[in-house]
Amino acid sequence: MHFIGRKDNQIKHMGYRIELEEIEAAINRLDYVTQAAVVYKRVRDSFGHLIAYVATGSELVEDTRLRRDLNAMLPPYMVPNRFVVSSELPKNANGKVDRAWLKNL
Repeated sequence: MHFIGRKDNQIKHMGYRIELEEIEAAINRLDYVTQAAVVYKRVRDSFGHLIAYVATGSELVEDTRLRRDLNAMLPPYMVPNRFVVSSELPKNANGKVDRAWLKNL
């Protein structure tokens, strides 16, 4: 038997169980964000990074602004380590955000 991971978007990061959708919901509450997706990239067996892909339409937003605004809404362990800001996020054939593609970046 091989354990390949969970099917849902719950991860364990810094000892906390986190639903990635909770982080996405907080990002999507920001008025300058049109869409967001958060992925977890494992660096080592026991350590990884939260990466937020954020679409802001035509307005380019600095990651310091995103981090500051999210610090007011989320506990520190849920604030992504890195932000990738673009005008729109890639979509799969069903029109949903292509998380598999983002995870492989």
